[in-house]
Amino acid sequence: EAEAAEEAAGRAAGAMVASAGDALTLAEAEAARLAEISAQLEAAAAAAEARAARLVARAEALAEEERQRSLDRAFDQAEASGAALAQLEAIDEAVEAGSLTLEAAIEQLAAMRR
Repeated sequence: EAEAAEEAAGRAAGAMVASAGDALTLAEAEAARLAEISAQLEAAAAAAEARAARLVARAEALAEEERQRSLDRAFDQAEASGAALAQLEAIDEAVEAGSLTLEAAIEQLAAMRR
């Protein structure tokens, strides 16, 4: 009977070792799976960070382009205003000098408005 008990205990111990080995194998597989998922998450985070940096750079470039267009429009308007002012001054001087009649000056001013 002692032999049978010893044999049963040996089988039970062997089964426990096999079960522990299976559990260790499963744990190692899960650890490898978690490491793979972690690596994928890190790669996705790096890609998202790079994309965000590109988007910020593009937004800054677009803002600079819009700023330049606004400056160009303001400059064009200032040039037009300056040209109109120069024309007005020339008309005024011509009227004062008597080389342009008031009616002709009015016609020129009306033409400028068109």
